Amino acid sequence: DGYTLVVTSQTTHVVGPAVTPNLPYNAETDFAPITLIDRLANVLLINASLPVRDFAEFVAYVKAHPGKWNYASSGNGSVAHLSMELLNAKLGLDIIHVPYKGAGAALTDLLGGLVQVTWNNLTSNLPNITNGKLRALAVAAPQRVALLPSVPTFEELKLPDLNLTSWTGLAAPARTSEPIVNRLYEAMRSVLTDPATKVAWEQRGAIVPEPLTPGQYKQEIAQRIRFFKDIVKTNKIVL
Repeated sequence: DGYTLVVTSQTTHVVGPAVTPNLPYNAETDFAPITLIDRLANVLLINASLPVRDFAEFVAYVKAHPGKWNYASSGNGSVAHLSMELLNAKLGLDIIHVPYKGAGAALTDLLGGLVQVTWNNLTSNLPNITNGKLRALAVAAPQRVALLPSVPTFEELKLPDLNLTSWTGLAAPARTSEPIVNRLYEAMRSVLTDPATKVAWEQRGAIVPEPLTPGQYKQEIAQRIRFFKDIVKTNKIVL
């Protein structure tokens, strides 16, 4: 009836379906997508004590010390896990995966120097980038983010497949009537195009998304599932 909705994420509606064979729901058929709420820039991060200043130095240093670098993720099958495995494959790197039970524990050990690198969203890690404990080497975003103007995007680094933002969205249950879905979409669109929303999003390191129509959002979910399934298959990732 349009009064019970769900906040969707790349974890629940893209990566989960791509890596988990027996989910109790179908991300593509059990929901009526409404629109994206925001996109979050993801960041390739290292402990700032390491002798690496930028992405090129990072790649050279990792290749010079094979098997000596570890990357933390929030768990097997997470966005960080799949993105870092894609980075390994694209550049022929040997960075060892250390899965944690959540991003908080991974960040603690990155700050403590027990692991050297991670992939996470900018919003959660901005304080430690600002205070100099972490160093951002590249951002996954459509363009450079205002909060990190000197950090290049993966597109600039000739790695466009890694320009993967995280996002949250809004959906209703499948079979919700089209007029209700469209009314909710129009309400969300009016909020997302309000200048005050843009300011609030930018202050937390988020990107105001283009207000995708329900059909466009449905298509993005399907495309991202296929993309991550290909990563899993090509890199022989088994959970």
